[in-house]
Amino acid sequence: MRKVWLIAFIVYFLARGGAVYIYNHPIDKEGFLFIPYGSSGEKVSLLLYEKGFILHPVFFKFLLRAGGREKGIKAGEYFISRGSSLIDIYEKLMRGKVYLRQVTIPEGKDIFEIARIFEEKGFFPASEFLSACRDTKPIADLAPGAKTVEGYLFPDTYQLSHGTPPREIIRLMVENLKRVLTPELKKRAKELGLSIHQLITLASLIEKETSTPDERPLISAVFHRRLKRGMLLQCDPTLIYALKLAGRYDGNIRRRDLRFESPYNTYIHPGLPPGPVANPGKDSIIAALYPADVPYLYFVSMNNGRHYFSRTLAEHNRAVYKYQKLYWRLKWRKERAKKVVKPGFPHR
Repeated sequence: MRKVWLIAFIVYFLARGGAVYIYNHPIDKEGFLFIPYGSSGEKVSLLLYEKGFILHPVFFKFLLRAGGREKGIKAGEYFISRGSSLIDIYEKLMRGKVYLRQVTIPEGKDIFEIARIFEEKGFFPASEFLSACRDTKPIADLAPGAKTVEGYLFPDTYQLSHGTPPREIIRLMVENLKRVLTPELKKRAKELGLSIHQLITLASLIEKETSTPDERPLISAVFHRRLKRGMLLQCDPTLIYALKLAGRYDGNIRRRDLRFESPYNTYIHPGLPPGPVANPGKDSIIAALYPADVPYLYFVSMNNGRHYFSRTLAEHNRAVYKYQKLYWRLKWRKERAKKVVKPGFPHR
């Protein structure tokens, strides 16, 4: 009997020593572990084993059962550091300490461009994000009739984990915009007779027309004055967006495109387009609410990042000739001159 107890005592301490070694021994590798949504404890155990982070799935499953945590492991991407023990890995997963990647969404990007950013960062296919953009529940209180969340994805730098579903990212971006739309800004929109949807739509046009801060209130003034007079906005970004929706935009606008039938084409339809054409930043939203007190009705690019503003059509036509027609004519001549220069001859 004494011998049996001795053997049992030895086995106990060997098992205990083995368990201490297994659960506290540091691993000699590091890397990423991705846990898909809905993964069971058994699935996570297998993933850890396949990645070489544990000696056998049973050891991690034992910890999960002992802690009563076989379900509810937070999905996402984790970084397992070299020197981590099985206990360290267990605690990291239980706390949901996912690895966060920085994603910057610049002002003025539309949902198509944002979708490509997430795809290039390895989050999910662009088509998956665009599909989620058709769910307008997150903005139901802001824009009840919106068809997509275009315009409501606030540009910012986000810390996100791979595996975060598109709808969760959209929710975060919309919540960010809602924090920007303070009661004071909403009150100002009401004073101007603008709904939130109209405000964001106008802000998106301003955002796309210029990236120069001091020009935003001026462009806002032009649009406000044109809207009051019932004039066509004739805003290129709305036409580009219309062509994008139809899958016809190749980076250029042609004369025939000016007559392209779309409710977004402000060259043929008066007033604001039915929705935003991009996702504006805070400065463009404020510019839409506080236009400059100027008499301008027209503006044209000077091809240097700035615009020339005019009061009359005659003045505008002169500016168009100076900054657009003449510019492109001179550029065409330079390109043509380069082509006729023979190799070996000096060209000045």
